[in-house]
Amino acid sequence: MKTDDMLYSGGNGTGLSFYIKYWFYTPEGDKPLGALGDKGNSSITVYKPKDFDPENPVYKVKMWDAEGNVTERMVDVSKVDAKRSDRADMLAYACYLTDSGQYPEVQSTFCRIPISNEQPENLPGSFKAGKYNWLELAKSFMQMQYDAGNLKGYLDYKKFVDFFA
Repeated sequence: MKTDDMLYSGGNGTGLSFYIKYWFYTPEGDKPLGALGDKGNSSITVYKPKDFDPENPVYKVKMWDAEGNVTERMVDVSKVDAKRSDRADMLAYACYLTDSGQYPEVQSTFCRIPISNEQPENLPGSFKAGKYNWLELAKSFMQMQYDAGNLKGYLDYKKFVDFFA
């Protein structure tokens, strides 16, 4: 069960969600909003800056590769296009929509969308590589859930597609 002091860290595609109980603000006072890891030991964390301005919604994104190298960038979530964005930008946008209450469950749904063309040898750098059409990816998983008779999964992806269409 999620409480206010927990950070959503993704789902595993089974309908289960994972939360991190202890999470930390950055030394600058930025608040973590979401995190995502992959099988190649890469990870992304999205932070809401201490001086966040809703009129200029820019989030900090930190990415760690398998060797522990950190890349940091700022993402203006008002400019993220769900039809052409990389995973880090889309995660930042999903965190924004969840945090603002505009689409509370989008982060959970987004974290369950795998990129089907990622091969295991590409996973360590997968968070930095490639822009994707998240609507098309979600549509394919929406259909998969429908074919499997998983109405909840189908409706989760349908809401995602409808929201960003």
